[in-house]
Amino acid sequence: MGYSYQPSNGVSRGLLIVWDSNYVQVWSITRFPHVLIIRGQVLQNSQEFFIVNVYAPCDSVMTQVLWDQLLHFVVNIGEGNICLCGDFNST
Repeated sequence: MGYSYQPSNGVSRGLLIVWDSNYVQVWSITRFPHVLIIRGQVLQNSQEFFIVNVYAPCDSVMTQVLWDQLLHFVVNIGEGNICLCGDFNST
């Protein structure tokens, strides 16, 4: 098993992504406020992927900054499947 953890930012309790190294090879881990990202490949079929774990702030200004950062990331990654998950604190 492999994992990546980002400590709490405020009261969020942090972010965690866990994977089975028998099925997934993780190439890189990226962190920025409120976001944890792993990039890797499914070993069975060589599919490249990104898992983006988000815990958005409740503050609307900070949330807009986060959305802008996520948009910039998604637009600029090129090829690969993306799983964007977490708590977005939006209704």
